[in-house]
Amino acid sequence: MEEWPRWVSAVVSVATVAAFYFVFSRVHPAARRMRRQEQAIRARPPQSAADFLALLAEPDLAPDIPLFVRAAFAVHIALPTDRLRPDDDFTEILDDLDAIDLIEDIEQKCEVTISEADAAVTRPTIRNVVALVHRLRGFRRSGEPARPGPCQNVTGGPSVTVINFYSLHGEYGCFSNFPRHPIFLKGKRWRTSEHYFQAQKFAGTPDEEEVRMATKPMEAARMGRDRKRPLRRDWEAVKDGVMRDAVRAKFAQHPELAAVLLGTGDARLVEHTPNDSYWGDGGDGSGKNMLGQILMRVRAELRTAEPVGEGAPGAG
Repeated sequence: MEEWPRWVSAVVSVATVAAFYFVFSRVHPAARRMRRQEQAIRARPPQSAADFLALLAEPDLAPDIPLFVRAAFAVHIALPTDRLRPDDDFTEILDDLDAIDLIEDIEQKCEVTISEADAAVTRPTIRNVVALVHRLRGFRRSGEPARPGPCQNVTGGPSVTVINFYSLHGEYGCFSNFPRHPIFLKGKRWRTSEHYFQAQKFAGTPDEEEVRMATKPMEAARMGRDRKRPLRRDWEAVKDGVMRDAVRAKFAQHPELAAVLLGTGDARLVEHTPNDSYWGDGGDGSGKNMLGQILMRVRAELRTAEPVGEGAPGAG
């Protein structure tokens, strides 16, 4: 029997693969689900964070996400967080959106615990929907500038008398302990000042190093608040000093942050949140606002200090 020419064999192979893919894309449940997701996004492209969370709350769009997690997404729509405010422009937040961070935000704000098994199912769905939005709406174009980081678009100045901060993506988001500005203390590198603060609750124990190695600041915060870990006995007496050390190191080792802090003049700095009446103002001004007070103290120190950042190993 005479052999087919090589080009014929190649055409047959390509046609076979294409036919298989066509049948697979029409029959396989995952492919059908992706088509439904595409149709939903085309019909109602998200323009805000609330729109995106509403999509994730729909059972037809995200059937793999457990029911109570979808319900949490629905509740989360109305709750501003460190990473999402309902009216955030979705085209701006898309590049920064992280499935792990979003799940942690939901746990904190909705006061629920999402098991690792449920989170493992939820994360891929979030990533898939984000990828679909990228592809279908063209939100992430080649060469498009990244979204400004915390404190990169500050418009306030010395004439402002009160500056509220809290959201990581707010104008003064770098005043939060969550931004990725590593610090060096105790001869070690800490991913964020939040990592350092939370780890010091267990100073001198294996838990300290475990918290230091946490991937995300929210993860470090959760570990620090876990009362299954033995809290050091003198924590209430030393916690203000620990926070001062962390904040002082962050601004001393990052000159660009020090410049923002000094640029606030004599404004009163307030961590404005109803979620914390010790470090914050309690939302109504009744809280102690200790983080704001520490920031103002560090600002005063910077005014009389040597040039910031000098000698900080790997600062920045």
